[in-house]
Amino acid sequence: MSFKEGDPSLTESPEAEPIGNKQAEVFPGQGSLKVPFAQDFWESFDAAKRVFEEADDFLGYSISSICFNGPEDELIQKHAQLARFVGSWAVLEALREQGKLDDPDFVAGHSLGEFTALARAGMGFKDGLRLVEKRTTLMHEFRSEDGIMKAIIGGNEEEIQVACEEIMGSNGFGYVGIANRNSKLQTVISGNRRAVEEASERIKERKIARKIIDLPVSDAFHTPLMREANREFRKVIELTDFSSVRIPVSLNATGEIYRPGIDPVEKLVDALSRQMEEPVLFESQTRKLIQDGAGHFVEMGGNVISGIVGNIDKRVKTTSINEPKDILDFAV
Repeated sequence: MSFKEGDPSLTESPEAEPIGNKQAEVFPGQGSLKVPFAQDFWESFDAAKRVFEEADDFLGYSISSICFNGPEDELIQKHAQLARFVGSWAVLEALREQGKLDDPDFVAGHSLGEFTALARAGMGFKDGLRLVEKRTTLMHEFRSEDGIMKAIIGGNEEEIQVACEEIMGSNGFGYVGIANRNSKLQTVISGNRRAVEEASERIKERKIARKIIDLPVSDAFHTPLMREANREFRKVIELTDFSSVRIPVSLNATGEIYRPGIDPVEKLVDALSRQMEEPVLFESQTRKLIQDGAGHFVEMGGNVISGIVGNIDKRVKTTSINEPKDILDFAV
């Protein structure tokens, strides 16, 4: 599997009857990347191959080679966001090549995936890639050096929050806090290494969680440790033209939906300007989409997010486009 996502407990999504007739396309964050990443799509579909070639030309180096050949540490530490964006777009174009890509009713993305969603909503590949490249550069330039993230599986969010606050109240540990509110079954904490480790130990001691998983990421995303990078990225967002966005976009920072032509563009700009240093409210996003009629969630280039959606509400239908055969099996 080119889009291997990690622990199966994060990906289980039971079959369910849809509760609305609208479709939401969802795009994963950088997640857990393995070399070779997305090479089977490149080998299977001419359209996917063209996406990687276009990305190589735009970036001025071969993101394709890094995805397919590694080294894996470099892929994860320096190129994960770009790789995931390009990989998800390759899935979209492969579906289009097969005549299986219609506009969804909504788009949503988790963390980095929010920018893939924006590109899908109308910005297009190159403008989306430009934003992701800038986001990647700024995060690397202002990285915290000791930032880490952990997924807390099966824990009560309030008790997790208390553990984090207790560590924050101790001297010398640094920052730790909730970075992703994914579902009742999964919360992600993020911050300085020592603070995150201490909070994790406290959570273990109190038997709050079923499992704690180290996430293979390069920093403490969605925390105040991203503030300097976010300040600079805000300038980029404020200068970006979002007039081409035509599909409603679910927003990480607020859980709300931006509706082009109805909502002021400032609603979108404000949420994107806060996203890097504030928690991802993915459960709130999903519930709002379901409330507004989304009954089928299609994940483009992964399987973790669709699993989380299924855990939030077992009545929804979820589909993962995670391997070339999934494209051939997919029915519009």
